[in-house]
Amino acid sequence: MKKFNKITKATLIILCLSFVYLSLISGVNAMTFPQSSKIALVPDSNGLNSNGGALPTNPSGGWPGGETFTFVDVHPDSIRDDTVDPIADGGFDTVVIVMIDYFHTYYWSNTQFRNRIETFVYNGGKLILYDSEVTVNDWSTFTYPFTASTPGAYGASGPCWIVENNTLSHNDTASSSYVNTALLTGTDAAGDANAMVTQNSNWYVDMVAQNTFGVTGPVHTYAIYGDGLIIYNGLDIDYLSSTSVIGNGSGQQVLGMIWYLELLGQSLPGTNAISVSGLTLTPKTATNYIGSMHTVTAKVTNAIAAPIPGVTVDFKITDGPNAGLTGSGVTDAQGEATFSWVSVTVGIDEVTANITSVTGQPVEATATKEWIRIPDNVIPEVPFGTIAIAAAMLVAFGLFYIKRTPRKT
Repeated sequence: MKKFNKITKATLIILCLSFVYLSLISGVNAMTFPQSSKIALVPDSNGLNSNGGALPTNPSGGWPGGETFTFVDVHPDSIRDDTVDPIADGGFDTVVIVMIDYFHTYYWSNTQFRNRIETFVYNGGKLILYDSEVTVNDWSTFTYPFTASTPGAYGASGPCWIVENNTLSHNDTASSSYVNTALLTGTDAAGDANAMVTQNSNWYVDMVAQNTFGVTGPVHTYAIYGDGLIIYNGLDIDYLSSTSVIGNGSGQQVLGMIWYLELLGQSLPGTNAISVSGLTLTPKTATNYIGSMHTVTAKVTNAIAAPIPGVTVDFKITDGPNAGLTGSGVTDAQGEATFSWVSVTVGIDEVTANITSVTGQPVEATATKEWIRIPDNVIPEVPFGTIAIAAAMLVAFGLFYIKRTPRKT
């Protein structure tokens, strides 16, 4: 009996430690993007739009953190037509498309122009799109396509607010990324803003505004493409000039602050990232050891990024070692529904979440999960919460075992 007790205790410990060993949980997959240094302004800080405004390149009082940025004007014709790629050859880390009318017609529809820009971003570059008061652009064939409500130069005021606190903007006045969006109502930044309407789930919402057409939608968004970052800014910037002060003291300064934060280093997606499509599936990518459980969370939100409960979400693994597995759930008060599965085979699963939007349109979001074997000589890093659960189980089972084992008399 004494020998049996030793074996049982050893087995119990091994089982609990195995639980810790296999329960590798993936969190939000944020990527780090360095601060901009050499920026290509395409075509320049005034753009090709005649409605006014210019991005600050020499702000009065300097940059808030004392940074030094190098700005170089690059005409879009040279990206499209030159034999040598001016972006790759110029050593830029950031490209800013500044208010180009008919951007799709003259540039994006050109294979060389598109390939050069997409290659730049995919390899780790930062692309910033300023669409201020441009009413003729067609983004339906962009890398991540969308359509927008584009009122143009009405001089209208409107509300704008931050949806996700991150490195692009923050509601906390103590944050270095603080943006006082309330002051934007003193400008036409939101009233004349180009707001996303038909959206792609790869775009995440940073700010939402209501323009003069009564459309409430994302006006400041971001997306990850390969190793790079794309930022879309649909706010009207005609209050800005090349020497505008950067800060939070006026609407003009706030617009400059948004521009400044775009140039700084980023860690995105944020911990509460929300897709502009109304359906967000997280984590977007993750790696687990076979034998452990993985959970994806679908979050359903409305146009102002508020959660929508009671929505049925259908999940399906469409490709990979577990292709064909399905599940469904109804969103809770936080607008969330989950789907979990375990793999005993290595490989990469692609999982989709599908809903029907309030307008009756199908919306889909995807994520990937890579399943790998546990290396013989590697102990995986395990979150504290998982260790605590396993420890509690060990204590509970130990106490139960001791209670059930008769004392020797």
